[in-house]
Amino acid sequence: WNLQNNTFEITLTGHNNWVTSISLLKSDTNTLISASYDHTVKFWNLDLGSCIKTIVSVFGKGVLNSYFFNETYIVYGSVGNSLKVFDYEKDEEVFTLLGHQN
Repeated sequence: WNLQNNTFEITLTGHNNWVTSISLLKSDTNTLISASYDHTVKFWNLDLGSCIKTIVSVFGKGVLNSYFFNETYIVYGSVGNSLKVFDYEKDEEVFTLLGHQN
């Protein structure tokens, strides 16, 4: 939606299950990420209206949340006891955060 004139702009399609979260890259508001029960985190170019990258979750379960951290890293989590940190610029997983009991 365009909030300046309250008009519909585009529908992003590509997930094949519920979308559980979205997050905009603050330094580039044309880049959005979405997490889904389809076990993926997708990167979208809002100017093109298309998916530009997909991360398949290593959890083997739906991704419940994802967000940009420090404009370089994406953190995402699923049902379980860990979070994954992904480097957006290098296109690679950096490390796993452990500690939750459930």
